[in-house]
Amino acid sequence: MRVLEDKKLIFLGHAGFIYKTAQFLLLMDPWVDSDGAYFKSWYQFPCNHHIEKDLINLLEKDTRDKFIYISHNDKDHMDLAFLKKINKLKIKFLIPDFSKKIEILSKLKNSCGINIDKIHLFKDNSYLKIHNHILKFYIIDSERESDSSILIKSNKFNFLNSNDCKLHDKIPAIIKEEGNIDIL
Repeated sequence: MRVLEDKKLIFLGHAGFIYKTAQFLLLMDPWVDSDGAYFKSWYQFPCNHHIEKDLINLLEKDTRDKFIYISHNDKDHMDLAFLKKINKLKIKFLIPDFSKKIEILSKLKNSCGINIDKIHLFKDNSYLKIHNHILKFYIIDSERESDSSILIKSNKFNFLNSNDCKLHDKIPAIIKEEGNIDIL
């Protein structure tokens, strides 16, 4: 199974990734539910339903620190069915501190049973140090759209996961401030 391969960054399908180091695992927008989203009208491409059990197994058995980044509240980025299956595991959730954050927090608590103490709310342009990596977060928060992006920085590798976030105009400034981006 490719999720268990010894690679640093693995595409999970749609907007999902897993980033692995010797010290931690970071899942980003994992969407693996075989029921799709939006009344079964949207499905992952490529189809990735078969990796759900492997992801759960990895999260249950792996001893590294575990984090899940959820970029925004859309059903194809916040897979409530999957999150409910892993709610008892020792995982820290990285969630944008949107002006209307009550909706995303309510879904995590009421639909998935995730305790609030497992949630780290991040602000726009904030940093979080995890072992020898720096995570920087970018938030777009308006009446029409709430979304976020994550920049993973290490000594040798920078990955900017912008998913659906309309960050295009900010990318030159991000590169100027943070250095080259290896994968966007």
